[in-house]
Amino acid sequence: MIKKFLFSVAIFSTLAINAQQSFSGLNTSQYGGMYKGTTNPANFVDGMTRFAINVASVDASFGNNKMGINFDLKKSFNEFTSQVSSHNDINANINVDVLGPSFYFHVGRKNAFAFTSRARVFMNARDIDAKVLESFLVNSNELNLSPAGYSFNLDRQSISANAFSEFAFTWSRLLAKTSNHSFKAGLTAKFVRGAISSYAGFSEINGNIKAKLIENNNDVIVNIDVQGNQNAEFLLSNGGVNITKNPNFSDILKPQASALGFDLGFVYEYRKEGCPSCTTTPYDLKLGLSFTDIGRLKYSVSDDSQRYSLNVGNHNINLSDIQKSMDESVFVSKTSLKGSSITSSLPTSLRLNADVRVTGPIFVDVSANFNITNTSKVYNSYYASGLVVTPRVEWKYVGFYLPVSTAVGMGTNVGTAVRLGPLFIGSRSIVSNLLSKNAKQLNVFGGLQFEI
Repeated sequence: MIKKFLFSVAIFSTLAINAQQSFSGLNTSQYGGMYKGTTNPANFVDGMTRFAINVASVDASFGNNKMGINFDLKKSFNEFTSQVSSHNDINANINVDVLGPSFYFHVGRKNAFAFTSRARVFMNARDIDAKVLESFLVNSNELNLSPAGYSFNLDRQSISANAFSEFAFTWSRLLAKTSNHSFKAGLTAKFVRGAISSYAGFSEINGNIKAKLIENNNDVIVNIDVQGNQNAEFLLSNGGVNITKNPNFSDILKPQASALGFDLGFVYEYRKEGCPSCTTTPYDLKLGLSFTDIGRLKYSVSDDSQRYSLNVGNHNINLSDIQKSMDESVFVSKTSLKGSSITSSLPTSLRLNADVRVTGPIFVDVSANFNITNTSKVYNSYYASGLVVTPRVEWKYVGFYLPVSTAVGMGTNVGTAVRLGPLFIGSRSIVSNLLSKNAKQLNVFGGLQFEI
């Protein structure tokens, strides 16, 4: 089931085509086009460009709190799991952020309007063993399992996923302006269409319960031995698309839940030389504050969502179809969750940034993202709280960026990005991935947009 779970989310992300801030460096640039509006809607008005259109842009990342990773994920997993120490406390995430056809334009000097189409996928694994996580990413014969199996602690391992798309409309306005100072605000209203909000995980693990991974006929099996008067619970809850039944593309594109969401932002800019024409005079200091992704989605639980109790006995659970294994076991009792609902918060964040012009085309931006979503609620999607410092040198058609990011649980990563005319490509982790064995994140982003 979980492999179907991952496959279904992958389908959504390719059709549409977190943890930290997307499009690092570009999202606060003067020439950031549509990206600068994703972090603060006030950025659209009274800037260096009057019009921008995004064709397609993607930001994708994998991060965790324990394992050093590089572009060879298989090698990274094998090196980590070959160590003697326990690996059962990994928190990992896979995030995809897709910006579809979008544009903004000015009406006069004081108003700008934008339309944005966007889709995002958030997957989180909590307290999961590295070898179990690896089994979802590689073939079973690549796991290097010993004949006796791979023993691990079951604990409270879980995987959750959220996928949603949005169509957003933004109004940005220049509220006040003098020769040296300007103050502007922006408001975004977004129609959010939820596709998936799902959770699969163990809970109430007590007493003598042993677990190990074994390979059987090219399948990965979790063998769970419940001894004595103990009990373990496994919760499988699907909101929106029923991901256990190989959904069609058309099912994933249909709105399974809908809601209104909002972004609100403010920006102050200072120019030492005054601003006779803000399309040619860059600011010397910019301060921004915004609240993004305010809202939540409510899903109806699918008919096959269940709470399973693993009673005394020996259980073999096939990771390719957990639900079938649970349903067929004589040692498992189940309780249907039919008729209940799931509430999933959007990844609500408080964002602050300060952008300073050092000299000429050289700037340094400091951006902080504070998650204000309740992370203890397993169905919520969220961005990790973190800080990004981005030195950059940029002109209208060329820009070079060096984002240095740190996030809760993922340490510090160094990346780079380049913008050449309408094209840009980058990564907020590539320098760390190439030079260090301790990078906890793997990220890449790129896209095509035009500005005038």
